[in-house]
Amino acid sequence: MYGAVHVPELPLQALLYRRPELRRAVDGGAPLAVLDESGGRSRVVSVNRAARAAGVEPGSRPPQALARCGALQLFPRVPEAEAAVERRLLLAARGLCPVVEATAAGRVTLDLCGAGGRERSAAGLEGLCRRGAAAGLALRAGLARTPDYAAWAARKGRPLYVAEDVDALLEGLSLEAAGFTPAQAEVLAGWGVRSPAAFRRLPPGAVGRRLGRAGVEALARINGTHCRLLRPARVEPCFARTETFEAGVESVEPLFFVLRRQVGELVPELEAAHRAAEGVELSLAQESGRPCRRALALPEPTVREETLDRILSGVMGTMRTDSPVCALSVRLRTCPAQLRQGDLFSVAPRDTAAFARTADRLAALVGAERVGSPRVADTWRPGAFRMVPLKEADVEPAGSGTAAARRGPPWRCFRPPRRILVWCAEGVPAVVEAGGVSSPVRACRGPWATSGEWWTASPWDREAWDVELEGGGLCRVYREDGEWFMEGVYG
Repeated sequence: MYGAVHVPELPLQALLYRRPELRRAVDGGAPLAVLDESGGRSRVVSVNRAARAAGVEPGSRPPQALARCGALQLFPRVPEAEAAVERRLLLAARGLCPVVEATAAGRVTLDLCGAGGRERSAAGLEGLCRRGAAAGLALRAGLARTPDYAAWAARKGRPLYVAEDVDALLEGLSLEAAGFTPAQAEVLAGWGVRSPAAFRRLPPGAVGRRLGRAGVEALARINGTHCRLLRPARVEPCFARTETFEAGVESVEPLFFVLRRQVGELVPELEAAHRAAEGVELSLAQESGRPCRRALALPEPTVREETLDRILSGVMGTMRTDSPVCALSVRLRTCPAQLRQGDLFSVAPRDTAAFARTADRLAALVGAERVGSPRVADTWRPGAFRMVPLKEADVEPAGSGTAAARRGPPWRCFRPPRRILVWCAEGVPAVVEAGGVSSPVRACRGPWATSGEWWTASPWDREAWDVELEGGGLCRVYREDGEWFMEGVYG
């Protein structure tokens, strides 16, 4: 199974991609055409629907095009924008499968043989077309059993065409679109063959005698018996973008628009290279020559387009210029992207390397014995725990134990316990003073006497009470070594 994605009218779409202000004119029905001025002779290479309806065709000279449509707007070709669109298309396609071929200008071919079947491949191609539409690019995709069939199916995609019947696929397809040269098409026209559907009905022997090897190969392509190998395209990652303006920009809205487009181009670069952005650098070149730069380290690595867009937009909002801006540059500092399976009942650090560095720095400041993961100590002493080094700690999901569910009000424990004063009447707490505020005891329950480790150098002997204060509040207090402490509060 193979897929193909095509950018129809690439020069025109690249122009609109780079100059979005023209899209309003196109939506309003204005005729537009793109000129190729290379070679010393200008000619039309791409037109929109309104210009084609007025009779303007690719290949026309500018005077001919203007004679047919006086309202036609002509714009020069923008090779940089076309290269940016093709690169974005290639990187987006590599997100579906590893083998992607840059077959022609504005067209890529994908080897989807191991992508999970027809339905999953079709869903992936449709998603790619939707992402292209969100970026302002109208894409057409095709899915078929050979690379050539997929390329022809992409011409019929609105946005996706799945080729299941050969006759339906070849219907309306011209000989030139099927790969025949003008000379071969002229010879076939002399035989009365003017479409690939008519060509595939010719006897293979007669085709070989009259057209040679090229004719036999063309017949195999049209019949679907030839499946060529793809040539995977190699794209070196580039995590920087620079936009130069012909005239200085004085308002911030165009800068924000260009910035969003640059972020949209950088995110596929990150995904294709399996990297994540850990820092951003934004630079504005002013006509005065004074540099204006900002650098920011992200709280955590990310590949999310909306996150980068929001952060960069916020950074730009803090920059002040003293003259019009003539260039905008964005650069990302990257790190390897780490993907892990999440757990519903536990929280794991997103960047384990950064977490380990932070733990080491804390251990150097407060001591290694004070940094780690707390564990309940093997003793009956209330509140006793021990610290386990982070490297040796096994994280268990919360709720994985078999302990019975507890009932009662929530308990908030103070660490360390707060020292208080308690006045007793007939051995029962009567007044509690904490933080300089005294409150009579409305009711109490206890005492609960506990003791242990009398055989060691640090025995403990505690008398605990649950008291309800008249000012409100339910707490637990205890007396140890002649002093009173508040262990925590309920609720």
